[in-house]
Order: sequence, then C-alpha cells, then structure tokens
Amino acid sequence: MTPNATVYHLFSLKLGTGSNYGADLTLTSSGTGTIAPNVSYGVVDVGTGTGCDATAFAAGTSVVPNATPPTLTTPAAIGTLASLTEQRNYCIAVTAGSALGQSQTGSITWEFLGTSAAPIS
Repeated sequence: MTPNATVYHLFSLKLGTGSNYGADLTLTSSGTGTIAPNVSYGVVDVGTGTGCDATAFAAGTSVVPNATPPTLTTPAAIGTLASLTEQRNYCIAVTAGSALGQSQTGSITWEFLGTSAAPIS
C-alpha cells in the first residue's frame, strides 16, 4: 500500500450446513508494528452484492465506520444470520494514512465472531 491509497476486499459469512441456530455477528480488530497507527478501515454490508470497490462501498450499509483504527477491541455488531440459506456479504475498505512510510511493518487482524442466536426453524 502507498500513503492515502485504499484497497477493497469482499468477505462473506454464512452458517455451516449442520447449524441448528442462527448467529449474531460481531467484528473486532487488532494491529501491531509500525503500520498499525497508519492504517484505518471501514466495513459495509453490500447485501446480495458480490462486488467490492469504491462504488460498492459507497452504496453499502455501514456496519463499522470508515476511518476506524485497527484497534477495535469492543466488538462491533455487524449483523445476524437467521437461516442456512442466508449469506452476509461485506466490503472492507483499508486505507493507508499519509504518514505510512516505506519499509514499515506489522499486521492487522480482523476477527469475525458468530454467537448462537435463535433456533433455525
């Protein structure tokens, strides 16, 4: 990544085949190294869409505000899965800040968690 550049990536979640319960979905993130303070992100739900670029991101429903630092330790609620056929599609935008320098290193980790919810009927 270069300073002030944004990259986009589609990420999809659905229940496993044998699931008996729905799931409440949350997201946390953590960052290490010298890149962590110089990177931010946002997440939108793109519904049934399968594209993830600046246009899809702008049209999506925000679930994590843009410019969130990679230290979101309080889980952000990002949706619910209530059936085996439902799939949640998210567009993640990661932006390098203007202070991101050459040869900076580190990692950003996103953890998507599904907690048991109502039984699937």
